[in-house]
Order: sequence, then C-alpha cells, then structure tokens
Amino acid sequence: MKFFNPKTPVFVMKKCLLLFVLLGAMMSVSAQQVEPVYKPLITKRTADWCPNCGSWGWTFFHWLLEDNDDKAVIWAVHHSGGLETTTSGAIADNFQGFSQPIFYLNEVDQEVHSTNMSEKRTEIAQQVDAMGQQMPIAAVGLHSWIEGDMLQVDARVEFFQNADGTWRLGLYLVEKERVAPQANQGNEAIHKRLLRTALTDDVFGELITDMGAPVGLSVMSSFSHPLTDPIWTDDNLIVVAVLWKKEGQVWVPMNATQTDDFEQPTATTEREDIAVGWHVWPNPAHQFLYVSVPASVDARALSCTLKDVHGRHVPTRFVRTGRSWQADVTHLPKGCYFLHARQRDGRVTVQRVFIQ
Repeated sequence: MKFFNPKTPVFVMKKCLLLFVLLGAMMSVSAQQVEPVYKPLITKRTADWCPNCGSWGWTFFHWLLEDNDDKAVIWAVHHSGGLETTTSGAIADNFQGFSQPIFYLNEVDQEVHSTNMSEKRTEIAQQVDAMGQQMPIAAVGLHSWIEGDMLQVDARVEFFQNADGTWRLGLYLVEKERVAPQANQGNEAIHKRLLRTALTDDVFGELITDMGAPVGLSVMSSFSHPLTDPIWTDDNLIVVAVLWKKEGQVWVPMNATQTDDFEQPTATTEREDIAVGWHVWPNPAHQFLYVSVPASVDARALSCTLKDVHGRHVPTRFVRTGRSWQADVTHLPKGCYFLHARQRDGRVTVQRVFIQ
C-alpha cells in the first residue's frame, strides 16, 4: 500500500510514526459479526402519572420481560410525565395511540387490557417465538465499551435479503432500572428497561439507505455519547439498536438487538500487516477514504474503524461495496489518523492515513 504523499509535511509524518509505535499495544474495537437473527421490538407506551400503568400494566410488563427477554428487545417508553424525554416522546408519538398503557409488538397494538392479560401473555410469546424463526431482511451487530465518561459504540448493519425503501439505524440508551415515582407503585418504584436517549442527532437514527439495498450490503458506523447521568454505569445500561423502515409517515421496526456488555477489551499486540493486494486511497484523503482488500480477505467479515493520534475512537461510517469499504471523512479535522481493519480470524491491519 501507499501511505505517504510527498507533499505531506515531514513533521506530521514523524509525529504519526511515533504515535503508531505507541499504538502498537492497543486493541482496535470493531462491530461484531452480524448474525441473521430476527428480534422483534416490544414497546410499552406508559406514563408515571398513569394508575393503570402502575397496576395491571406494571404486572404485564414484568411478564413480558420474564417470557421474552432473550428473544425480543423490550423497553418502556414514557410519552408524558416526569420520565418523558425528547427521545421517548418521539418514539411514543411514532407508535401513536391515545391512551396508556399500550403494548406494541413491533408497530402493532396488541390490545392488552386488564381482563385479557393471561390470554395476551401467551399470544405475544407465541408471536415472538414465530418471529424468531424468520430470516431477517437485515440485522445489526454491536460492540460497545466505555472510555472515561464516554460511551463508544461500533455498529454494523448487513442485509440478508433485497430491501426497498428508506432505512435508518437507531441507537439508544436504555436503563435497566431507575427508582422514580409511579402511580399505584409509590415514590420509589423500580422502573425497568426505561428508554432514555438516542445516541444519534435524529431520534430515528442514521440513514442507511433511501433507495433500498441489495443482499450483502454492509454499513459500519461508529458513535460516541457522553455518560452524563450518575446512574449511567456499565452495570445499569443497555445499548439498543433498531432498524427502522419508513412506511408512510411512520417508522416501522424491522429488527432490533441489544447489548449490555461494556467490558474493556484486553490489551493485545497489533501489527502493521501489509498484505499484498491491500490498498488504501487516496492518502491524504479529502472527501472519501477507500479500503480494498485482497482475495484472501473476506470483505464481508472485515471491520474498519478510525482512531486519532491519541488513540481515541473517531466516529466514522464505513459502507461496503463488493471488496471495498468507503468512508466519508469530510467531517474530520485535518491531520493524521489510524485505520484499524480487523479480519474474522482476529488479525488487525493498522494503517496511517492523512486527512487534508
């Protein structure tokens, strides 16, 4: 590969070379391999002032967690009251409805009431089991970790069937527990699976495609978010990913996944694995950075991330086309960065790149 441009300032290259040596003992973090697994999204539309939400709705939500927690993504979404956030309000509005509690399986109101709870419990569990047997159109792989007071997330979307329409990847912080008032439960109720905030500027996430996608399309993105709440700790957080598709004026959940694994990666040795057939260009890059791989490397299983000269994770979106990955780098400040490309077998290629 070519890494240096004769016009690149010598002092910048020296700085990068020194930091490259220092980064040799650091482990790159990559989105995990995407498995073709379908998990529906179960949403409780609720409010802290709502008596029914704290009585039969409270019981039913705990039943849903007991029955489906390993087969679906389940969250409580407050549409008003003291626990409403900008994110939860927007999600609740998207699912619509004029009362509470309402329980949705994906976007469909399950019409649960105090008189049919047992019947609906069985019915929803059966639907979730059936959905889990489906081949998803697309799925998400997540890798999350915490650096200081920052949450870092690598997400990878892969399409397993041809898709049409507009798709977005939403990423969210969900609290496992929060002690707060709830009508019929008291002032110190333990709220479970509480949706708090989106990790993206748009509540419904980052645009993946607005023109459909072919089988095999992969998109990788990196995100950072400050952990500003004292209870946002690694033992009380869940990162939820939802693939949304636009249907009319509504965003419909097409698949979901979650992780509560924030374990710091153990240190390992990375080497600059310059293999025949690898190519990173242009270098320096101005608008787009491209990475192509030799025939011996499975491009579908490759994970690419960028780090700055201090070893910090740089949010960057990589999109795969055939045997090449592409990233828009126009948002990055000029300077030296390190591309980390991890293969399925764990080998990591670290390459210096320059942004001008």
